[in-house]
Formats: sequence, C-alpha cells, structure tokens
Amino acid sequence: MRQKMRIGIIGAGLMGRWHAHAARQAGASIVTIADAEHECAQALAAQFGAVVVNDARDLLQTENIDALHICTPTDTHTQIAQEALRQGVHIFIEKPLAANEGETKALLVEAERTRKQICPTHQYAFQRCVSNISARLSQAGELTLVELKFFSAGASASDPAMYAAIAGDILPHPLSILHQLFPGQSLALLDWRINCAVNGEWELSATIGKTRIRILIGLLSRPTAASLTICGTRGAFEADLFHDYVLWRDGAVSRSAKIAQPFVHSVGHLAAAAYNLAYRGIRNEPAYPGLRTLISKFYEACSGGGAAPISSQQIIDAARVRDRFIAENTVDGSLPKMPQTARNGYRESRR
Repeated sequence: MRQKMRIGIIGAGLMGRWHAHAARQAGASIVTIADAEHECAQALAAQFGAVVVNDARDLLQTENIDALHICTPTDTHTQIAQEALRQGVHIFIEKPLAANEGETKALLVEAERTRKQICPTHQYAFQRCVSNISARLSQAGELTLVELKFFSAGASASDPAMYAAIAGDILPHPLSILHQLFPGQSLALLDWRINCAVNGEWELSATIGKTRIRILIGLLSRPTAASLTICGTRGAFEADLFHDYVLWRDGAVSRSAKIAQPFVHSVGHLAAAAYNLAYRGIRNEPAYPGLRTLISKFYEACSGGGAAPISSQQIIDAARVRDRFIAENTVDGSLPKMPQTARNGYRESRR
C-alpha cells in the first residue's frame, strides 16, 4: 500500500470481526465500527482502538475514512454502499454485492462516476491453493471435469423458506473460482442446468468447451466442506478450500500405482495439512484464507497502485447466474427478506 488506509466497518458480527482482523493484517487502521447492537460494536472496537457509532450515516459523517467494509445482510448493501460512494469512500462489501443484477449494476455505475473502488468479498478465488492450481493448470492435460463442493452449516437454525437465499449467497464463491480458472469466460452465457432434488441441496452443471462443470451446494449434507477437484487427461488437483491446500494426483496408470494410491494420498494429505497449519500459524491466519490477500489488493487499487482485484464484468456475470438460480428456486423469482432480528443487529450469518 502507498499509504495506511483508514477504514470503517459496519456490521460487528462474525464477518465484521474477520474483516477487521484481515484488514489489520493488511496494514490498515480501523477507526470506526458501526452496529445497532452496541455491545457487539464495543467489543470489536476495543480490540482495535476504534470509535463506535450507531449506523452507517453516523460513521460516514463523523470520521474521515478511506474505505468502508460492509458486513451486513444482503438486502442492506445497496443503500449503505450508495451513501458511502456519495461521500467519496471506497467500498469492500460482503458477497453478494447486491440483491440482484440491477442493483449490482447501479452500484458499479455509481462507483465509476465517483471514481471509487467497489469490491465483493470473493476471498476463495484469492487463496493460495487456487493460485497454485491456476499456475499449474496445464499439468493436468486436457481438462475433463471441474467440481466445486460447498456444504454449509449456515442454514442449521434457519426456516427452510430461507434455504434458497442462503444458497444464493454462497453461489458467488464457486463462480469467482471459475472466473480465476477460466479468465475471460462469461459464466452467464453458459447453459446452466440447475437441479434441486430436495430443498437445501442443489447441483448446477454446465460445460466450458469439453470440460464439465459441477457446483454442489448443500445445506443439509454433512460434514461441512468446501473443495475443488479438477480432473484432466494427465492427472487431477484436489484442493481443500477450508484449509487452503492442494494435492496433485498423477494420472499414470499401473498396477503398482493403484496399490500405492491410497497410501500416497493419505501421506500427501497429512503432509500438506501439517505444512499449511504451520504456514497459516506464522501468518496469523486462523480462518478465511484468501481474505487478507483480497483486501490487500483492494487497498492497493484504492491507493492507485493496481487494477481492481475483481472486475466489473466478473461481478455482473456472477450476479446474472445468481439471479437465474434465484428465479428457478423461488415462486416469484425473489428472495424472502432476512428476519428483522438479524437485520437490526446487522448480523452476517456464517456460510
């Protein structure tokens, strides 16, 4: 960064806390915290010596900040972000960026007009394991399958009527990873097939060239998981996205290779997991790997030192696919609003 960013955070729930942690690690100064639940805001502010205010308007009017982290429910994003952009503040915002493509485009237009950066929190795409795979993708040969699996506990205490909303908020993660693996590919132009055998479990499938794409989103399946598997004609990559490590599985076929495969695979997992645990311990990165990297790139762009880490076209592309998913999984094509108790406290649920 060219200068130390002064940031505000609205939403002192789970994601607000992790944003604050990653922002500090990225070199920012956290100056203001806003949340309607004053005690939560006070607890978070005490860790960083920040000032507590009641809402976004107070935050924007009382402090001189460079960027605002919005960690509130999706249906509050647009109003808060528009006000921040009008005040000349850069925006880093929990995914999805807005409730639908129309609101997403409106925010991007306003960001361009005010010459401010706006970035959704697609941190999985910026993890080391995804970057590692992207750099070595040709090693797999001709790609035959890309499978992304996201099994979440985020709906464990939710009304089944909210399941599609929760899944829709998870969907930008696998889409952002596909943007990294297939740069320049418009995902919205793919012929997506969306299958929901039971409410809470979805499979989205499409093809890119000769490569099959599968996205599995499960709110009922256990154990929880976030994984990426890429198969090709010469081998496969297997990435644990929760823990941020990747294994390469050579595609050589022989009797001895088949016999050794489970042992080599188990040792590989153990070694990769141990190294990853030590590496993240040194980096003070206990959760959400990739978040600090994305935030750092966002701050660099805010300071004029680089391009936006996620392009406007990628943001719109993901919003279009999400809109289609919502349209096919709701009666009127719209999602139910977050319960009022969650909205009042600006709680951002764990996905």
